[in-house]
Amino acid sequence: MNETRAKSLLRGFGFLHGKPLTEAKDVAKAHQEKIALKTLTYSDAGANIMGGMNKKEAIAFLRKNGYDDKKLTKLLKKSGHSDEEIKKLLEG
Repeated sequence: MNETRAKSLLRGFGFLHGKPLTEAKDVAKAHQEKIALKTLTYSDAGANIMGGMNKKEAIAFLRKNGYDDKKLTKLLKKSGHSDEEIKKLLEG
């Protein structure tokens, strides 16, 4: 499906993630971001069981998409990771 067709199908929704469709992220990237954020909430074992990206890959993806270490640290702390775990994850 080409981009014009995809936008025409979504046009009826008007907004995607609170932004007009013309400014919204591409849908696949938005789903990847959601998966990456959810991956950070899992334990290491949980992330491995779920398959898909691991925590290091999730952090790399989020960094490429505008998340800085301060924001990632906040997300990881909120998910219950220790300072030591956070430091180890963000080193890579």
